[in-house]
Amino acid sequence: MTIALPWNSAAVGQQATSPGEQSQADSAPQQQGDASMLDAGTTAGDRLPKTPHWKVNISPRYTIDLDNGGQLIANVDYTYTSALFNNTENTPELRRDPVHLVNPSIIYRAPGNRWSLTAGGNNVANQRYLTTGQFQPGGGLIYGTYSRPAEWNAKLGVTF
Repeated sequence: MTIALPWNSAAVGQQATSPGEQSQADSAPQQQGDASMLDAGTTAGDRLPKTPHWKVNISPRYTIDLDNGGQLIANVDYTYTSALFNNTENTPELRRDPVHLVNPSIIYRAPGNRWSLTAGGNNVANQRYLTTGQFQPGGGLIYGTYSRPAEWNAKLGVTF
């Protein structure tokens, strides 16, 4: 079984500081012409695009040895991804809510490992979420692309 638990808290313009210490970006005086909160674009403190705070993956695999010498292998891949933004400007309409993906499969492996038959699926809960997005303030456009729907598959493998 595989378990991964990465964590990320990066932000645009963020510098590593000790707790309670002010970064140079925070203490720098604002110059004439510097971006303000009303200007479009990326500002210091925005979250990096496509960077969730948490991504957790659990992939258990269970193998049963059969009396005929074959094997039955069950896999389930579960991935949780916390909320993230799809663009550098952190446009609220392009924020992706947390996603839970489940991808199961079952494999029959024939005796002698000469052939196998696999059946499985991707995104079997049919969760739809934004995968990309862009904000174009000049044209007043906000658009994005959604994930693929649930998919089912079967595969026959032969070993020569």
